[in-house]
Amino acid sequence: MLLLIEMALEETYEKIRSFLNMMGLKFFFDEEDKVFVVPFEIEGKVFPVLVIPQQKWILTVAKIANVKKDLPDVNKENLYRKLLRETFYLNEVTYGLTDDEDVVVHAEESVSSLSFENFQTEFFSVVAGLKHWLDSIKSSLS
Repeated sequence: MLLLIEMALEETYEKIRSFLNMMGLKFFFDEEDKVFVVPFEIEGKVFPVLVIPQQKWILTVAKIANVKKDLPDVNKENLYRKLLRETFYLNEVTYGLTDDEDVVVHAEESVSSLSFENFQTEFFSVVAGLKHWLDSIKSSLS
């Protein structure tokens, strides 16, 4: 059974690698963590967008900021309210908060529905969320 899971994951890795190449993106595969890292530059800042294949889901995620380290003076209630509202009103953009207090933007796709079009949509929804953070959210927190 474990061998079948590993074979299925290898097939998923190959599809993702192919899709990233088709999108013309520079990336590398971290063999230890089994994650694709796509350094994506927006407005002069590089955000590592991670594509994390799992058995049933593919998580695409980018860290925006750490609340404690990067946003210590920001009103937390206003920040969380803003992130929840933006998640609701923006199509395909989902903000989240990790246990380590990292603000992230993320998207999930089922392995069973993996196609180039779906992958590209989910990937660029994360990029759109990064851009929206820089253009709209970050400046409104001051």
